[in-house]
Amino acid sequence: MFISGDNLIHSLLETNKEVLTKDEVISMVRGLQVSNKPIIESGPIRIDPNTKSFYFNGSKIKIPNLTFKLLYYFILNKNITIPKDVIIHDIWGDEIIVEYGSLNVQITKIRNMIGRDRIINNKRIGYQYVEK
Repeated sequence: MFISGDNLIHSLLETNKEVLTKDEVISMVRGLQVSNKPIIESGPIRIDPNTKSFYFNGSKIKIPNLTFKLLYYFILNKNITIPKDVIIHDIWGDEIIVEYGSLNVQITKIRNMIGRDRIINNKRIGYQYVEK
């Protein structure tokens, strides 16, 4: 039997009203969600978004979540120049103000891991992941 997210939350709230708050139930449901995003490969890079695993030349490398998210984003959009403002919106969202310097720091981290020539800066436009 399949229960939608809203029905599951309502059901858990009803059966556990004296024990759990709505936020606790939502947290439980989120913990049960399973991602089915495809594993992607690009040259020596392999990324599994379901386990947040990053491999380079067959070796697993631990990277911060934000760096992982940005690298995955670039590879999904390979060979496309993405404006800086679009990257910031897609990665950080609208909830916080992010300066270009924060993006540059993440780009530098990625370049140091996968090679400087894989993420190029198209002046005054944005960045592009180049598949090699």
